[in-house]
Amino acid sequence: MQDNNIILRVYGDSRSKTRYYDNVTVEDVWSEQLRLLIEKNTSPLGGGIYVADKSFGGINIIDVYKVYDNDFVYWGESKGHVFLFCGIVDCAPRPVPNFIRFLISLINNRIRKHIVSFIHKNRTKMLKIKYYHEINIKKFKKYYTKIVKHASINNEVYCIGIGPVAKEFLSRIYGMEKEMENYNNCIKEIVSQFDNCHYIDLNELLTKKIEENKNSDDEIFVGDGHHFSSIAHKYISEIFYNELKKHIEY
Repeated sequence: MQDNNIILRVYGDSRSKTRYYDNVTVEDVWSEQLRLLIEKNTSPLGGGIYVADKSFGGINIIDVYKVYDNDFVYWGESKGHVFLFCGIVDCAPRPVPNFIRFLISLINNRIRKHIVSFIHKNRTKMLKIKYYHEINIKKFKKYYTKIVKHASINNEVYCIGIGPVAKEFLSRIYGMEKEMENYNNCIKEIVSQFDNCHYIDLNELLTKKIEENKNSDDEIFVGDGHHFSSIAHKYISEIFYNELKKHIEY
């Protein structure tokens, strides 16, 4: 019976998660919407449709790898569909390097809040002088490749491109658009090296849906400008289903 199940395993950051305070519930997220689309349009050969979502907020690629590696103990050699939906944490330009952020975190709270306030007020100026990454692209490639290399042995692997984000968000985070492109090119390069591995250009495909439906940024993104609304999650599930259905038997 297990061989006839459709199993969707999701590894990623908070862009895949619920945001109840932004009216994105467990029923709205793309993984559940995708499960419903499969259920509606596909009849597994005697099995069921199951989602195992291991997404976490603020998670970088090294942490994603740790989650995936730990998860293997439980999944073993079982076959399924693995979605890698991460990268925005890694690629986002930051005004100070990680070790400085750590040192700031150790400072007395009264002083720290003034330092943080200064950084926020001068973020754009600082980014234009020099910016840093949570995880640089070389290290990102190393850990992303480790996941894909292993996962693609027994699974279809769907590597999701980073983006899009709201125009206002791009205007605030200098270098964001360039770095999304750089990291997406890195993901494409990794995908090209492995069988059973598929790149989904979310930036292009979701932008196309937004334009077709004449949605505003306020309809697609919640207040922070980069997490998705329930409408966006619906579009994403449709995009993923169009790729997934090429690789399932029914």
